[in-house]
Amino acid sequence: MGYTGDNEDTIVVTHIIGPGPAATHRRAMFAPDLQYQERAISRRYRESRRRITYLGDWHSHPGGSDRLSNADRKTLRRIRDHADARAPEPLMAIMHGPDPITLTVWRLQRRRGYGSRLRRANVNVFDS
Repeated sequence: MGYTGDNEDTIVVTHIIGPGPAATHRRAMFAPDLQYQERAISRRYRESRRRITYLGDWHSHPGGSDRLSNADRKTLRRIRDHADARAPEPLMAIMHGPDPITLTVWRLQRRRGYGSRLRRANVNVFDS
């Protein structure tokens, strides 16, 4: 969660919502506890007086690359198209690699005319 800075290319992450107690974790699959996440996101949004919003999703590719899978791309489109998410240009952050662990953030950006494109995003993360 966070906000877009004065320059639309600047994204500030202020909070990371965890998977939740009922999440499913497997090496090649993850399913979040959606009820937990929705409550946590709503609470942060209200507490921030609607300044801090949902930005997108994050996960890891242990020992893998920063490339988005087809499922990752589908998730980004689903977030973009879900009105309640209020994320028309969602992010997908991926922690990857065996050593060192690296973070790559992708952004599904609107294009003039039609469609969208994936671009690496510049993200600032603040501990709050």
